[in-house]
Amino acid sequence: AMPKELESVGMGPGRGGLPPRTPQDADEFLENVDEVNALIDGLRSGKISAEYVDRKIKERDAESTQLEEERKKEAEEAERRKYENLSPEEQKKIKAKVDEMIAEKERRERARKAFHEYRAKMPEEKRRATDYDAWDLWTPSDDEDDPWMRYTPENPAFKAMEADIDRRHAAQVRARQTAHRGREDGNAAFRAGQFAEALRCYELGLEADKRSLELHGNAAMAALKCEMFVRCIDHASKACELAEFLLERPDHPTAIKCLQRRAAARLKLSHYKDALNDLSLAHQRDPSNGEIESQMKEANATYEEARKEKEVERGMRRAAQGIDGEVDGTDFHTLRELEKLCGEIGSDACDYTRLEALVEVSEQCRVFLRLGRGLHLLRLSRELERDGAHNLTGPLRVLRAACLNEANRETLARNGTLKLAVGFIARARRSTEKATDREAVSAALFLLHTCSATADPRARIIEALASDVEPDGAIAGLFAMLETDLANDDAGAKLAAAHALSLLGNCAVDAKARIALARAVGEDAPGKIARVLRWGTPVLAERAAALLGNMCADGRMRADFAANERGISDLCALLPKNEKNERATRTPSAASPAGMGAGLPGLGARDADGKSD
Repeated sequence: AMPKELESVGMGPGRGGLPPRTPQDADEFLENVDEVNALIDGLRSGKISAEYVDRKIKERDAESTQLEEERKKEAEEAERRKYENLSPEEQKKIKAKVDEMIAEKERRERARKAFHEYRAKMPEEKRRATDYDAWDLWTPSDDEDDPWMRYTPENPAFKAMEADIDRRHAAQVRARQTAHRGREDGNAAFRAGQFAEALRCYELGLEADKRSLELHGNAAMAALKCEMFVRCIDHASKACELAEFLLERPDHPTAIKCLQRRAAARLKLSHYKDALNDLSLAHQRDPSNGEIESQMKEANATYEEARKEKEVERGMRRAAQGIDGEVDGTDFHTLRELEKLCGEIGSDACDYTRLEALVEVSEQCRVFLRLGRGLHLLRLSRELERDGAHNLTGPLRVLRAACLNEANRETLARNGTLKLAVGFIARARRSTEKATDREAVSAALFLLHTCSATADPRARIIEALASDVEPDGAIAGLFAMLETDLANDDAGAKLAAAHALSLLGNCAVDAKARIALARAVGEDAPGKIARVLRWGTPVLAERAAALLGNMCADGRMRADFAANERGISDLCALLPKNEKNERATRTPSAASPAGMGAGLPGLGARDADGKSD
């Protein structure tokens, strides 16, 4: 084996195992081999000392270094000679490239300085941890301190640097093009609903241009859609920092959107105060944005519901310790009674009447049902899946009382309860002659009517109704009930009809619901509803009129009802006297039938997200 003292001796073209490329290289390689062998033999025989070998190694290293410097100088001189006749036009082009890169460097330096000042003002506990993402974003790139930053066309060394400047400028252009492709590919995937693929494309683009405000904004939205809330917060924060410190535009539209996206992600993580701070800042920078105001309202409501949950949980813990007290007007003993009743859900011993009474009058009792990820609400919902002659009136009435709290409606929409209620109505239609079944159907309608006042639960109800348009389905059953059961003076039937009309009226603001009505009942559905106007019950007539108004947002239904002179006359009869005579004399037209307004206040056909009756 070769002694360690000789491992670093240069061996010319053969070094590293590469073969010589020319006869001259081969001769030099063999000479080096002979020299190394001679040194090894000398060390073995004792004729050569280790100090001699060290000196030879240093001499060889010095020769290699000198040779490398000479080659470098020759290359620079060749480049200088190559560009010594550079034209003024070419000088101007190169100077523009340099100016662009220097301006970019200066802008980054200003951003770094502003960012560090911002970090210095942060509370100590937030600055204690190392923010590696921020460090990566604001640390200079490898090319920012390169020599060309000091050169100008008047500098003698500038000509030799032209090729390097062109190369670096071209690299910047390629990086921007790569980032642009990532953005375009991500946008295409996002439009196709492929949010994970969109996020991947955006982040690939950010590898080429980590300071792209638009890419960070788009990545935040894609991450939010993928429910990757921490990553959404990360991208949104970087976008906001870029807008404020690099672009010096904290009110940039993309930054405003990123504040909203970050707030949405923080709400999902239950970081309520941080979310509200983001929305407050967004509103401060864009005070005319109605979407932000709406989001702030929802965030405040969510925060308030979370506060209630914590207060109820605290009250339950204190009650378990035998401590007297109350939570926002509901005493601990009531909460303990409620807890006991909830433990009996599903058994014959459960007093659903008492449970409904407690939930009806106390907001804290309604919040209690939602604790533990809605466990008690879920247990009540599971009663709707039970087969046999089990009476569901009690569980349905308790669920309806619980839905006086809007957050509970959202919970029932997510856990599938509303879909079960629609399915129950369809199943029970065949046995509505039984008083108990009719009472349970009325309770289910009351539950759905209450939940249809909120946008997301209403969308879930519409989805369930639209999936069942058979002759014996839920929609057909509701219309059949209106046609047959209202012929008598049964108060229970009329109460169920009132809930059915309100439910359909709230759902009919959505085009999907109107299509389902037409498929299940026919385009003459408005004519069938118009018959309710003649039953002489004011409450039913008003709710039927509101339903007609929303149904007639559909062009075909509107045209069919416009030809129904009896229905138009009955509808006009509901108008105030000072308008009735005037409007009754008009000839109905298919384009704009009299009285076909938006329906219930705040629930026009174009406002499916508003509140309803």
